[in-house]
Amino acid sequence: MSPEQRERWIKFYDIIIYDNTAKTNKYNYPLSLFILIDNYNKSKLAAQAFLQDERQKSYKWLLRCCLEACEISPLIFVTDGDPAMIAAVSTVFPEASLVEIRQIG
Repeated sequence: MSPEQRERWIKFYDIIIYDNTAKTNKYNYPLSLFILIDNYNKSKLAAQAFLQDERQKSYKWLLRCCLEACEISPLIFVTDGDPAMIAAVSTVFPEASLVEIRQIG
């Protein structure tokens, strides 16, 4: 996280939206993106990371890094139906309400 991203997370931690790409970069790693909505209703990048895999252990490490950097958990965490991420969120951000968005079609 950059200092600006850290400040954004601390100020607008209410809803954090998480998604990752499906290994579309030259390293073939998933790119994790954390997005938030500011008080002007604009989406902003809150954090990003390359992971080697999409396992629960990796997601827990990533979420703990965010928690350590910002010292505040989101109130609502939005993600897709990935069971590994859902389990990691439940462990690292136990007070957060978890919202799963599943692709239709």
